[in-house]
Amino acid sequence: MKVKRLILSFVIGILFAFILIYSFELNINKYCIEYTIEYLQHGNNQIFYSDKPEHFNEENAFLYDISAKKPITITEEINNNNTFLRIDLGYNDNTVQISDLNISRYNIKENITNKSIIQENGIQGIKYDEGIYSIAVEGTDPYIILDLSHLIDKTDDNIRQLQIIKNAASWIAALFLMIIVYIKYKFFWRTFCWILDIIREWRLILNLAGNDFKMKYAASYFGAVWAFIQPMITVIIYVIIFGVGFRSLPVEGVSYALWLTVGIIPWFFFSEALSSATNSLVEYNYLVKKVVFKIEVLPIVKIVSSIIVHMFFLIIAIIMQLIYGIPLTIYLCQFIYYTFCVIILAWGIANITSAITVFFKDMNYIINIILQLGMWATPIMYNITIFGKTGEKILKLNPMCYIVEGYRDAFFQHIWFWEKPQMMLYFWSVTGIILLLGIIVFSSLKKHFADVL
Repeated sequence: MKVKRLILSFVIGILFAFILIYSFELNINKYCIEYTIEYLQHGNNQIFYSDKPEHFNEENAFLYDISAKKPITITEEINNNNTFLRIDLGYNDNTVQISDLNISRYNIKENITNKSIIQENGIQGIKYDEGIYSIAVEGTDPYIILDLSHLIDKTDDNIRQLQIIKNAASWIAALFLMIIVYIKYKFFWRTFCWILDIIREWRLILNLAGNDFKMKYAASYFGAVWAFIQPMITVIIYVIIFGVGFRSLPVEGVSYALWLTVGIIPWFFFSEALSSATNSLVEYNYLVKKVVFKIEVLPIVKIVSSIIVHMFFLIIAIIMQLIYGIPLTIYLCQFIYYTFCVIILAWGIANITSAITVFFKDMNYIINIILQLGMWATPIMYNITIFGKTGEKILKLNPMCYIVEGYRDAFFQHIWFWEKPQMMLYFWSVTGIILLLGIIVFSSLKKHFADVL
């Protein structure tokens, strides 16, 4: 027993360490150029980047229109091999002020002083004082050329040192996990067996889910049609209000109707699955009272029942994508992964809420209110970037943000889920804790269900 415990602890610890190291691997192949620029008169600002000081072209450039006396902050990501920058300063006589000029990677910043300037044109004079450039320009093509090679090398060294520290922290965290798994081996093993027992009941779950879907609308004249009409009407209303009324276009090149539909599909699934699963034990109280019935499957039955409507809307989204002229790609298969993410997240929460609902019937109303608030705390109708970097970080604490963005990555943004390792690690860490807590709560209260119901 001790050998098995030791082997399991070691394997889990090693896997956890490699996941952390991969998730927080620091990329030294790119850097950000950042600065704030202000013109005395209206003009434009263009950045060229190249690996040689004479190889600047329009393909490797960013162009900005600058209003007079209105400073803007510019941030652009550039490949590491492009160590030379040319900053164009308009097309007429002007006075330009540049402040906070730096290169940065992972919050490691190096200020770019006037010592980095190797060439200039159309410049009457440059004053540099405490990180602020005051530049008087003339002529039709004023610019300065910067050599950043020494600063890039310096940040490279800092990043490598930071990576060593993060790798060491990952192994320390893995060691602590090994110790916890070794000490609490029986608890983790019982949890694993709990999940495995439910998976073994997949035939029963599918049969109950199918019957649940049929019975839910059996008394209505139109039957299961209502399961599809209500969410479709909701999508149409949101498209009209936000897409037509407010003329929103959160993502360039993508129709707002498609953007909203793809984002709201996983939320409809999550909302319906959690709401119905929360009431599953009360609804199936006659099964809970049966001694031989495995009541742990009831929350997951409700979740699986909700997949039918979810698949219908996925087909609608695919049709819409084709109508808008966006071709289907291999990235689309990721919806399987993100659907699995919704299922596990909803299941973990439902294990808690369904168990509490048996004793506290108001839980179902509380969940509905939380879901209404949660919809607006998830970037479904709006682009997450509108709140700035701080707001974006706060919103990404919501696990559903990862899933909604993931569906859009699969449909039209064409990003693989493993290309966002930190978000993936955060999501599965939070979801894993919720699932573990749900199993503990459900198992602890299970023995009292039959008496209360």
